[in-house]
Amino acid sequence: MSNEKKPIRLVTYNNKVFVVGLEWRAIKGGLHYMKEVKAIGKRENLDVVAIRQNDSIQAGFAPKFSVPLKGKYSLAVSLVSLIPGKWLAVIPLDKDDLNTDYIVMASTGGLVMPWTDKIVSPAVELAPYFMMYTNLMTYPLKFRQHVLAIKEKLTYAKTASRFGVGMASLMRWNRRITPCTTHNKPATKIDMEALAQDVATYPDDYQYERAQRFGVSAQGIRHALKRLRVSRKKNTSASQS
Repeated sequence: MSNEKKPIRLVTYNNKVFVVGLEWRAIKGGLHYMKEVKAIGKRENLDVVAIRQNDSIQAGFAPKFSVPLKGKYSLAVSLVSLIPGKWLAVIPLDKDDLNTDYIVMASTGGLVMPWTDKIVSPAVELAPYFMMYTNLMTYPLKFRQHVLAIKEKLTYAKTASRFGVGMASLMRWNRRITPCTTHNKPATKIDMEALAQDVATYPDDYQYERAQRFGVSAQGIRHALKRLRVSRKKNTSASQS
């Protein structure tokens, strides 16, 4: 999905015109990143519409458009700037139309996910995006409310198929619509006392080194260290083979 060409669309919210459908590229030019941005635009006949700077740099490009895009806002950049963390946004173009198209945006680590920032039709294209994020995030409250509002006019089965959501989830939302935002499940593989001792004995070790000693993934170590309230040491070393 990340390699397909996305049509440019202009949408209006609160009297501001936003651009949807940008092609997002990672920029590696460092302090001189604009040289790389301009080179890409010239080489591929693209206009640069937006720049997103975080720990890394992204540029959002668009083909030459019949309507000038200069001065228009990127909806993706606006949302990523406002909403921290890892999320998926599905925004109906017309909330009162059952057959409306949807804007799909996603972000992780302050970056725009390149396979999003597009408009899709619900019947054919919407479900795969939810499947990608099902194991990574919780559906936001506004999305749950929208889905349940649609469910009032459709069956459970048709609603689940339309949004790529399990019927069990729809039934849970009917009982309790508010997302659960905390997880108190303890680490199941890592001995927390042993990990605390390991940190005391080897305070400067990287996460992959602790993971090797405990026979778990670096991600598991990271989560366990969070429970211990130990600030993580970034793994700047080359991966071990």
